Amino acid sequence: MVLFDFSQRRGAGRGPGGVATRSPFERWTLFVVHLRFLFVALWLAILVTGVALSFHLPAHLVNSFAVPGTGSARAESALAQGFGERPEGTFTVVFRGRSTGDDAQQRRRLVRAAHVLPGGHVSALRSG
Repeated sequence: MVLFDFSQRRGAGRGPGGVATRSPFERWTLFVVHLRFLFVALWLAILVTGVALSFHLPAHLVNSFAVPGTGSARAESALAQGFGERPEGTFTVVFRGRSTGDDAQQRRRLVRAAHVLPGGHVSALRSG
């Protein structure tokens, strides 16, 4: 179906015998419009499936960029086995405090603060 024809050719947009031809895009559009309820149902099914599968995605994510067999992976394993250290997720906290001379009280306060974090613990307290 040709609404406007600005070409200089005679019979533009018409096939043999002067019969109007439809472009592939026009045929596809008419096909989709004709079966619109089927296509809407298909898109809704895709949407529902995507939402349902997104709930299972966190179990498949990795939070480490370690490459097994490399030197850094061996060093990480040695730190974990020999020293009980986990290089990823460990933090060293440095703070300025009063020199009260009561390291036991400061350690108790740090231990209380570390227990707020899941898996948090105090490994060493050094004055410097």
